[in-house]
Amino acid sequence: SHLGPGRGIHLFDLPDGRLRLTIPLPADRLLNDLAFTPDGSQVLGVLRVTAVGSVAVWDAGTGAESARYDFAGRIGSAAAVSVAPDGLTAVAGGTGCRL
Repeated sequence: SHLGPGRGIHLFDLPDGRLRLTIPLPADRLLNDLAFTPDGSQVLGVLRVTAVGSVAVWDAGTGAESARYDFAGRIGSAAAVSVAPDGLTAVAGGTGCRL
């Protein structure tokens, strides 16, 4: 993740490449991975603080955060997120998982 000015998730229109939206990231978090829901309405991102990870969900049209799932104590270092084809289930994984 970039920690300087302009830090965030930048969504662009294709094919003209025009910046559509910037979703700012919390100052204390690093972005590890991104995934879109199949319909493109939401963006999920793995956010980390050192070895603790969470998954945030943002509206792809407005950039508003609609949910955050904290994995402290369950996933040591969240590294990836993916969304099922039906858009109803997401999976996150990393190192140090405990079930």
